[in-house]
Parts: sequence; C-alpha cells; structure tokens
Amino acid sequence: TDLRRRMIYNWLTLPAIVLGLLLGLVFDGGMGLLSAFSGGLVALVFFGLFAALGWMKLGDVKLMVACGALLRFPLVLWAIAYTAIIGGVLGIASAAWRGRLLEVVRNLGRDRR
Repeated sequence: TDLRRRMIYNWLTLPAIVLGLLLGLVFDGGMGLLSAFSGGLVALVFFGLFAALGWMKLGDVKLMVACGALLRFPLVLWAIAYTAIIGGVLGIASAAWRGRLLEVVRNLGRDRR
C-alpha cells in the first residue's frame, strides 16, 4: 500500500507494535518488554524528528516504531543506520536519474530562508 497509495495503515502498524512488545515480554520477561519499548521509543524520537521537519509522513514513523519494537534495543540502532545509508544512496541515485545531481550538490548547505 505504501508504494501504490502512499499510505501505511494503522491496522498494520499498531498490531505490529503490540506484537513486538508482547514478544519481548514472552521471550525475555520484563527486560524484553523494556527493550522492545525502548526500541520503539528510539525509533519514534529519531523518525519523529524527520516527520516534524516534513521529510516523512506519520505512517512511516509508525512503521519504524513497529520495527523498533520488533527489533528491540539496541538492534534498532542498526536499523536506523541502515535506513540512513540506503536512503542516502537512493536519494543520490534518484537525483542522478533525473539529471539533477549537480543541482542537488550545489544546494547542499544553502540557507533556504
């Protein structure tokens, strides 16, 4: 649905968050629950910042919170790192594909006010 309609639905993300928390509790007790909660919270803070800046939508944030809860802390940090690397590579490739790579490089660090 994200590729076709640019939508990530609550019926997908919210149960995944709950599942991550429950799996953490079942497999590792209170520490697992805390780790799953921490993973989701780290994802919320990190990707919530990008949503606040208008760089991504809230559905994407909810999906990453679900991934954070399922991966748990500290593995969510690897997911964030890989997401940043892959996003950067895709952004460069997209700019190059559209013939705008030089324009993008020129705009780096430019004040947009």
